[in-house]
Amino acid sequence: MLAPVADVNAAPDNPVIGVRAYGTEPALVSRHTAAFVRGVQSAGAAACAKHWPQHGCTTVDSHVDLPTVAVDLATLRARDLPPFAAAVEAG
Repeated sequence: MLAPVADVNAAPDNPVIGVRAYGTEPALVSRHTAAFVRGVQSAGAAACAKHWPQHGCTTVDSHVDLPTVAVDLATLRARDLPPFAAAVEAG
């Protein structure tokens, strides 16, 4: 299963993530991502967190163009990586 969406919706004008993200706060997104992974895997399916760290701060639709982002390493670690780490920790 290609879910859950672990992106933090960091760009209000992001045309692709929208309501698929659990929110704008890394801690909230991390909690929901981990809970989703545990739930899916407890039912015998394999979860796969998507899309990729920083996809929530893109401003173009990644289905039609190649997004680029310029986020510093501190922001990547503090905002974008925690939900993906939570998914890994959840199994």
